[in-house]
Parts: sequence; structure tokens; C-alpha cells
Amino acid sequence: MATSFYEIPSGIWHKTGSFPKALPRSPGGPFMTGPGAGRDGMRTAFTLSVLTAVAAAVQSSGGILFPGIYRDNAWVTATWHGTDVVTLFIAVPLLLIAVYYAQRGSCRGELLRIGMLFYVLYNNMYYLFGTAYNGFFLLYPFIFVLSAGALVSALLTIDAERIAAHFRPGARMKGIAAWMFLLTAILLANALGEYIPFVLSGKVPQVIADTGLNTSLVAICDLTLWVPLLVLGCAWLLRSRPWGYIIAALILVSTGIYCIGLAAATWYQDLAGIPGVMASMPLWIALAAGSLVSSAALLAAVKEPAT
Repeated sequence: MATSFYEIPSGIWHKTGSFPKALPRSPGGPFMTGPGAGRDGMRTAFTLSVLTAVAAAVQSSGGILFPGIYRDNAWVTATWHGTDVVTLFIAVPLLLIAVYYAQRGSCRGELLRIGMLFYVLYNNMYYLFGTAYNGFFLLYPFIFVLSAGALVSALLTIDAERIAAHFRPGARMKGIAAWMFLLTAILLANALGEYIPFVLSGKVPQVIADTGLNTSLVAICDLTLWVPLLVLGCAWLLRSRPWGYIIAALILVSTGIYCIGLAAATWYQDLAGIPGVMASMPLWIALAAGSLVSSAALLAAVKEPAT
């Protein structure tokens, strides 16, 4: 009978090149033997994930049902409307599906769960720091703390080496790493494209004028979260480091869904009569497609444990 995922001690695959047969099962999910594992740790991790999905659904559905709640300018308000639609109808269902399968021992489900939790965390940062004071004010920090707690809890309960052991030998990761490198280059080029003209001529970046903020929140979030994770994940993935697979899943899944949100936001901006916004639509579609294809390739390289 095939040995299941949670019968494999951490690191044994990399040391022996084969799976042992008749080892006692750990008290939980197949890949959940990290420092935060155990029944209570896993229960907490999954509960926080479900609560994050519920809170995100409440926020996004509220934005759809009560569009007047946003007090921002037309450009920003249209952005919230587009993002709310994608969060409610794509991100929340995907997160709940991921939780369902992760609880049942799916490695792909766990990787998807981590990616979707990071999407909620990252996406909420824009509401938390970028939206005008409104009736959902208390909800934004609540979702931020909740999604951060859910993500940290998930990362603490998993065993990276066990997940890495279930990637098929010889799986081609160079193409995925190349896409991550391209994403890094695009984000850095965008940040420098705003910064250098400002330093040389004092020209304020267009995104600041569009949002009405005093700084580029997009560049702040990209440079502090996206770029470091992309660089680290790309480097570790090329070296077949266990955490490289996890970071790659986290960043690629969340990027794919977030870029769908950017495309939806652009469409809502166009409906609002904001000129010139559709010029960025091909970029968002390309970034979403590339990230989703890379995510699918990464998850397809996983050999699920026998049940």
C-alpha cells in the first residue's frame, strides 16, 4: 500500500531518495508538522482561514451592495468596485475551496490556501491605508490582522520539506522562476520610472495625482512585499530549496488573482468615464495570464499523497 504524505519524516526524501513504509502518522494534516502544528495549531490555522474568507466576503459584498459607502474620488472608487467584485466572486470561493482540500490532505490545496491568504492580506493593505474614512473603517484593520494571523498560522503549521518532497523529480522550475524574475523587473521598472523623473524634474507620479494621496502607495506595497518575496522565491526555487516552492505558490497565485482585480478595476474606471485607463488593460491581462499559467504549472508538478 502506498505511503501517505504524513507518514514521511521531514527531510527523509532528500536524504534517502525514497519513501519509507510503515511509519506512524502524525496527528494532523499530511504536510502539517511545522513548529505550529498539532491539533490545536491546525484547528486555529483553518479557523482563521475561514474567518478571513467570511470577513473578505462581508467587506466586498458591502462595497457592491452599498457603492456609496466609498468617499474617494472617481478613479479610486471605481478601483474599489472592481476589486470588490473579484474578491467576492473569485478570491473568496477559491480560498474556501483551498481550505476544504487542504484539510483533507491536499498539498495543492495548502499551496492555494497560502496564496489566497496573501492575496487578501495584500489587497486589504490598499483599503487600510488608501481609502477615505468610511463606514467600513473598523473592518479594514480587522481583516488585515485576521488575514495576517491566518497566513502566519498557516506557514507555522506546514513542513516545507514535506511539501517539496511531493514535487515530481525533474519538474521544470526554470520557466516559473523566469516569470518571477520578469515580474520583479516590471515592478522595479515601474517604481524607478516614477522616482527618477521626480528626482530630476520634480514631476509627481501620475498615480499620486490619480489617487489623491500624498505618496505612491502602490510602490510602497510592491517594494516592501512583492519584490523581496519574488527575489527570494525565485532564487530558492532555482536551487530547489523547500521554501522556494511555497513562496512561489504564495506570490504567483496572489499575483494572478490581484491582476484580474486590476483588470476589473480598469473596466470600472472606463465605465466611470475616466479617460485613457484602458491603455493599461493589456498589461493587466498579460500579467494575470502569465501568473495563473505559472501557478497552474507549479501546482501541476505536485504529486498528491496517496489516500
